[in-house]
Amino acid sequence: MRDPERIERIMSMVQQLWKQEPDMRFFQLIAMLESKYSKANNAFGRRELFEKEESRGILFPYNIVDLFHLEDDELEPFLASLLAEYQVRKNGMDK
Repeated sequence: MRDPERIERIMSMVQQLWKQEPDMRFFQLIAMLESKYSKANNAFGRRELFEKEESRGILFPYNIVDLFHLEDDELEPFLASLLAEYQVRKNGMDK
């Protein structure tokens, strides 16, 4: 069984990250976190899909990030590292 305490830890980190980017809407924040996680982890979850333009029959590629299979214990250290990055940037701006 997964640790139920992880829920509060993860949600607290997401809340702290959102407070660093208060102009973002919730799903913008989630999309940003997905993209950053994928880029930092060898394109984990990245999928290339194609959309067909019906009139000309041309396929256009586009990418999505699907983190459905990402385990929470892998997400937690990533979120903690993002919070640490924000703190470093904030400390640099305060000087």
